[in-house]
Amino acid sequence: MAEFGFATLDERYTLHLDEISITTDANNTRIWERASKAGFIYGIYLQMDAGNRAVRLMVDGREISILDKTVAQMVAAGMDVPNPVFPYALVAEDATGLYNWMWTPREPRIAEYVDRAYIEVAAGVLVVGKVLYAESRE
Repeated sequence: MAEFGFATLDERYTLHLDEISITTDANNTRIWERASKAGFIYGIYLQMDAGNRAVRLMVDGREISILDKTVAQMVAAGMDVPNPVFPYALVAEDATGLYNWMWTPREPRIAEYVDRAYIEVAAGVLVVGKVLYAESRE
């Protein structure tokens, strides 16, 4: 995990970059989690070896699920198409077996968590990726 500190006038946060490399199974579908801490998610990038598998992002009990939504539903849920930092990408290349899932919030409040945020991927998938987020130092 990489860690970078920064401060604003009224809040102090530490910026983190978590790297993920895991194969999910029936007993282990949660690939990333932050609990009992306040923060913001800036971007998620996942590369998977299986297509048409569910990816679920939960932010304080709010579900943000991308694979089963239309573009309009994605935008309503916080997806920005395109975003200048991480453009949205859901890429499926059956020939190479490469599947990408990328998410960034359109507004910080959409990806703000007060207590818990986590990502789950369906069982039987090799997932490699990164999560960029900031957490309160307090």
